Amino acid sequence: FVVVMSGNVLNNTANMSEGYATAWRLHQMGYAAFVLRYRVFLKAKDNAPVADLGNAVRFITTHAGQFHVQPENYALLGYSSGGHLAGVFSGDELGYKHYGVPKPGALLLGYPINNFFEYKPVYHAAIDPFVLEGRYYELNISDCVTDDYPPVYHWYGENGSAPGAEPRTGKAPCALQRGAVPQCDPRRGYRRRHRCRRLDAGRCELLGDPDQRLNLNKKGAECDERSECMSGK
Repeated sequence: FVVVMSGNVLNNTANMSEGYATAWRLHQMGYAAFVLRYRVFLKAKDNAPVADLGNAVRFITTHAGQFHVQPENYALLGYSSGGHLAGVFSGDELGYKHYGVPKPGALLLGYPINNFFEYKPVYHAAIDPFVLEGRYYELNISDCVTDDYPPVYHWYGENGSAPGAEPRTGKAPCALQRGAVPQCDPRRGYRRRHRCRRLDAGRCELLGDPDQRLNLNKKGAECDERSECMSGK
């Protein structure tokens, strides 16, 4: 199953345009999808959004038979701040282990926020005043990555931009973690080649184009932006 989390700006969320629209598309593709309406802005005190996600995953996995889903290897799909929430939940400090639920099988992040930068003290003062302990919005996704962190897939619009993007190309300088698509070159932004994850017998998918399917004959094969399969080492 997939838990979908939209982005938000203060009290306004994108549940309709991102959450429900994505869930419907996943439903059409045969996936069980759930949209999380997590608490935002002033209602997000005491790490409430992380608790909302943890409780939602626990409810779904506890009632897996009722929903006809597998309780393991679920995916978290998040846009913007929803992507940040998914990334934090997959780490050790505030994540899934605190809620007694399985580790996510994969993260699907659309233009996720990695670092709230100067907004961190503003959020803390507005959402959690007089609280000394750290909060979820003060964590960076990249700092949550460990050796057993779930696989991450990061995408953005070809004509859009991502946080930290190069002004002219709109391409972010680095993916969030090892095994992410595409690979990272800190000096030049994204490399031309993208690693494709093997889906089943001889088939893989290059994220960024949902209709793009590639046939791979060798494990670890790579494909470039022109959809040409190349043998891996």
